[in-house]
Amino acid sequence: LDELFKTADFITCHIPLTKESRHIIGERALSLMKPGVRIINCARGGIIDEQALYEAMKDGKVAGAAFDVFEDEPNTTSPLFEFNNFIATPHLGASTSEAQLCVACDVVDEIIAALQGEFVKNTVNIPPMNPKVMAIVKPYLTLAEKMGKFCAQLIDGAVNTIEVSYSGELANEEVAPITTTLLKGFLDTIIQVRVNFVNASSLARSRGIKVIQRLASGDDDYANLLTVRAVSGKGEITIAGTNFGKKDPRIVAIDGYRVDAVPEGNMLYVPHIDKPRIIGPVCNIIGSQNINISGMQVGRKTLGGRAVMLINVDAPVPEEVIPEITKVDGVLGVKNVSL
Repeated sequence: LDELFKTADFITCHIPLTKESRHIIGERALSLMKPGVRIINCARGGIIDEQALYEAMKDGKVAGAAFDVFEDEPNTTSPLFEFNNFIATPHLGASTSEAQLCVACDVVDEIIAALQGEFVKNTVNIPPMNPKVMAIVKPYLTLAEKMGKFCAQLIDGAVNTIEVSYSGELANEEVAPITTTLLKGFLDTIIQVRVNFVNASSLARSRGIKVIQRLASGDDDYANLLTVRAVSGKGEITIAGTNFGKKDPRIVAIDGYRVDAVPEGNMLYVPHIDKPRIIGPVCNIIGSQNINISGMQVGRKTLGGRAVMLINVDAPVPEEVIPEITKVDGVLGVKNVSL
């Protein structure tokens, strides 16, 4: 930066105002600049120390300056106004026809995203996210919302804790929007109030749900892994998911049982004993309702022990059919899941 100050003929500011950038161009920086330098600030008031600039212009060190922004606005009394080589505009740098067209397009894109229940990048009361970080995080928003919905439909009782863990490359990114999206999916399933990215965290707190976010190191099996653990007075459940590629979300584990299930549409969750004559009878009952099975995953830890079955179906299994499935010898429970 010092080298820039020493060599530049024109210096223009294009940075946000932060603790670090406040008065970044002040008495010291101005002393480094060559005589005849010209300075333009169309970024934020406060980046340049206006009193120090006044002295530098008065001494002739600075040949000219132009501001669209000031520390105090509206500003009608700045001593800089006495110089003929100082140009001021009333904070209207974004008022060109090109800028207004871009703003209009951004507003329309954000409205469409909000109406479709997607993440809104420039919400007033949510901190903005760097576009590069958003590009990494965005593919996991769909996965997170579906995992939240899935978890809410499997756990029994009022949930008091939701723990979200990130491992792999995700652990090095700003993952708060993913956690918020997961909460949105979870709460959308259990309450009547409209849930969005702004109120999801506060709604969770109001229901006495403690939200914990953890960042792990790596995972031997997945480049990125998102794990949610929900705890209630009646038990707990842990679900892990990842993306295959950028747009292929998968649930890869339920309570430690490995699966490879696509979280979409209608599903049936069937914990059972790992033995013959369970999968066939369960599928026969579903087929007897003229419901097509589009996919199935079975996960087990030990031969003959407990196992889980996830069945993707093309239509919801009627609730009155669920008791018939639970009567199959070895079936430990059945839950309809809608994503």
